[in-house]
Amino acid sequence: MNKGVAIVSSGGGMRCAYSAGVFYGLLEKYPDFEPEILIGSSGSSANVCYYATKQYKEIKQVWTRELHNSGIVSRFGFRINVDYIIDNLLKKKWPLNLKKLKDSKTKVYVAVTNVSDGKTEYLTPNECDIFEALRAAKAIPFFYDEKVMINGNSYIDSDISSNVIKNSLKAISEGAKKIIIIDNNHTISSSLTFLRLYSFLFNRRLKKILDVVVEEYNEASYPSDVSVLYIRPSNLSLGVCDVNKKRIESAFNSGYNDLYSNNKIDEFLFGSQKSILAHIKS
Repeated sequence: MNKGVAIVSSGGGMRCAYSAGVFYGLLEKYPDFEPEILIGSSGSSANVCYYATKQYKEIKQVWTRELHNSGIVSRFGFRINVDYIIDNLLKKKWPLNLKKLKDSKTKVYVAVTNVSDGKTEYLTPNECDIFEALRAAKAIPFFYDEKVMINGNSYIDSDISSNVIKNSLKAISEGAKKIIIIDNNHTISSSLTFLRLYSFLFNRRLKKILDVVVEEYNEASYPSDVSVLYIRPSNLSLGVCDVNKKRIESAFNSGYNDLYSNNKIDEFLFGSQKSILAHIKS
């Protein structure tokens, strides 16, 4: 257990193929490394769970062999088949190891939005059905117009109420002093622009949630004693609902290659060169 270290991954729909590649690379390069905290949003929520259970193959197979399926997104790209992803891929074809997830020493949090007040909540495998948490984390209005009930509360997509900054503050509140942020280049401004338009046309109640979000974002800042390392793509030609196989594979490979080419990660995680060599030998 690497105490005080957290990994936080942003959402971004299909763009989260990038974070999947980063997590795959982390598992391959540092198989014994275990952060204290993992937080995932939206499309990255399943990635952090697979990472916690060290399921290498599943991360790669789901993203590079499954999510280009034409049934994932509707013909005109306006609907995402979240239920197929959860019920067929994560439960059956490439099942998430629930026992390993619940027994993991790493604290795993899936960010979701509580519909009643617009607040971000962080659900864990030991307090709810994690598959329903993953379903809720991906339930973005318009693209998947269903609310997910968990323990008597109604939830929707985490990207509506959180981003990597807010999720990093959650990690800090749980004791993180070093945070690796995997940012799939999914900006909060673009999300809010779309959601404000959607709320104006179809769901006025959602506007109140968005107003809370903007206020909380504006107040977010990092403490001076916390170190942060960003891993983000320089260019990612993959849309939120893009199911093009070559572009998904390219995004995955980009994340994988960026992990290996980042010469700051070793020292960030393990400190001195002596500590790095000791970790590799162990």
